[in-house]
Amino acid sequence: MEHVKGRRGDHPPSLGSRMRRGISFWGDQNHLVDFVFNFNLNDCMRNSLQDKRLAHLSEEEISQLLLEYFETDVPVSDLIEKYELAVTPSKLSSILPPEILPEHCPYCLDEKLVVARGSRTGYSWQTPRAFCPSCGHGKREPCRCGGCKSWRAEQTLLHKERIEAAVQAVQRSWRIDIAPSDVQFEVAVGILGLVRHSVGPDYAGVSPFQTSPVPLGPSETYTKQSVELLYHRGFLEIGLSSDESSLIFSEDLTQVVQYRPTAVSWEFMPANSLEERKQFVFGLEEIVSSGNWPEHWYDDVDHFWIAICVQECLHYFGYLLKQRYLEADRSDERLDQIIRRALKKFCPAQVCNLLWQSARDTVDFMATKGIPDRQAHAVCRGIFDRKVDKFVAEGWELRKSRRDFNCPQSVIASVFFHQFMQSSGDGFDTAPPVTRLE
Repeated sequence: MEHVKGRRGDHPPSLGSRMRRGISFWGDQNHLVDFVFNFNLNDCMRNSLQDKRLAHLSEEEISQLLLEYFETDVPVSDLIEKYELAVTPSKLSSILPPEILPEHCPYCLDEKLVVARGSRTGYSWQTPRAFCPSCGHGKREPCRCGGCKSWRAEQTLLHKERIEAAVQAVQRSWRIDIAPSDVQFEVAVGILGLVRHSVGPDYAGVSPFQTSPVPLGPSETYTKQSVELLYHRGFLEIGLSSDESSLIFSEDLTQVVQYRPTAVSWEFMPANSLEERKQFVFGLEEIVSSGNWPEHWYDDVDHFWIAICVQECLHYFGYLLKQRYLEADRSDERLDQIIRRALKKFCPAQVCNLLWQSARDTVDFMATKGIPDRQAHAVCRGIFDRKVDKFVAEGWELRKSRRDFNCPQSVIASVFFHQFMQSSGDGFDTAPPVTRLE
C-alpha cells in the first residue's frame, strides 16, 4: 500500500489537537468492546473528523486498527509500521476517529455527538466530553456553544421577568397622606435616620443597608425591626432592583415568601411624587429642629432612649465575642434584662467597660477550665451579671469606656441624640432615664 508521509502543514489539525481541551477516553474496558466497532468512516468524513493521516486506510482497516490498538498488546510502533501511519507512538491515539454516539445534537438535528478515543492505557487527566462537530455543543456545564448561550440568555430574561412580577405582586404602593406630625416617634427617627443613611438624592432609591460600613441601627436586630416598622407603615417598598439572593421565592417563582430586610433594595414612599417626598422629609426635620413636638412624641422619648442604649450594649457584647472568635446568642432575653439592670446605675460607656472586662475574663476562664467554645455566651453573661452585682453592691467607681473605632455609633442613634435630643455628645456617656427602667 503506497503511502507518502505528509509534512506538518500538509493536513488539517488532527482530531487530538482539535479536542485536546477536555476530550479523552473513559478508560472503562468493558465499555471499550462495545464502542470499538461503533464507527462509521462515512460519518467521520462527512463531519470532517477523519484525520488526513488515516485517509489511505479503508473502513475495515481502521476498524481493525482500533481493535488491535485497544484489544491487543501489539506494540504501538508495530501498528504504525503495519498501517503506514505518519505519526509518533505517543500521538497515535490523537488521530484515531472518534466514537459516534447515538445521541443527536439538540441544535443540529441531523448531527450526532462524538467523543474522542483516548490512549490504550485508559488513563485520562480530564473527564471526556461529548460534543457536536458542527456547532460545538458539548455535554458539559456550562456549554459555550452558540445554541446554549442563546438558550441561557432567554432563560435569564424569563427568570428576571418572573422575579420582577413576583416582587411587583408584594408591592402595595401605599400613598402617604398623613402629616409629618402624625407619625409615631420611632417612625420619625427611623425616617430621618434612613434619609441620612441610605436614601439617594432623588428621595426614592434606598441602597441595601448591609452595603454601608456604618450601621443603620445600633444592632442587626434593631435595624430589622426599624425597617419592618417603616415597611408596614407604607414608607418603604421592596425595590425591583433587589438582588435575587436577598429574596426567597416560592418554587414556581410567583411569590416572595420571605426577604432579608438589610439586604434588599428599598423604595422610599414610591407612591408619592418627588416633591411630596421632599416636603414630607423637610416638614419632619422642621418639627424636630423647632422643638415644637406633637404631644404623643414625648410619651415615647424615654422608651426609645432606653431601647437604643440596650441595643448598643447588646451589639458591643456580640462584637467583643466575635473579636475572640466566639459566638453570641442574639436572642438571649436574660442578657437583655441584666443590661437593663446595669443601666439603672451606669451609663452605656460604663456598662460597655463591664462587658469588656467580662469578655476578657471569659477567655481566661474557659481556657483554664477547659470549657468548649459553644458555652462562651453563657459564661460571659454569667461573669457580666456577677460584675454588675459586685460594682453596685460595693459602690465602686466604674470608669467609662470610649467607643471602639470598629464598633461605631449607628445612624439612628446619632440622629436621635444629635438631631432630636440636640445633645452635644453621642449619648454614650449619658445614663438613660431611670424611671423608665423600673
